[in-house]
Amino acid sequence: MKKGFTLIELLTVIVIIAILSVATIPIITNSIKSSKNKAYDTIINKIVDSAIDWSAENTDMLPKKGENITITLGILQSGGYISTDLKNPKTDSLFPSDMIINISYTIIISTIMGII
Repeated sequence: MKKGFTLIELLTVIVIIAILSVATIPIITNSIKSSKNKAYDTIINKIVDSAIDWSAENTDMLPKKGENITITLGILQSGGYISTDLKNPKTDSLFPSDMIINISYTIIISTIMGII
């Protein structure tokens, strides 16, 4: 009796592996893309939070009603508000320090509801 696999058995295994690959590659690709988008959103939120921190410490430079001011990511980085090595997960390159951040005048109205 011979030991080993027949050609039909080997081809069947190869076909099954190919079918599984075709089915799972798009799922994995979409998962990676989704993860990169979530990481990008997280970094953008960090930049926004650091701009808010900068604004809180530089109230004399904030815009008046109807105006905007621009600062750069480099200003936030040099002030220690955010890390200097922010990597864009979509492009795998660093965000440029001359990236412009617009700060505009906004009125925030909040209502505090008391429990009676």
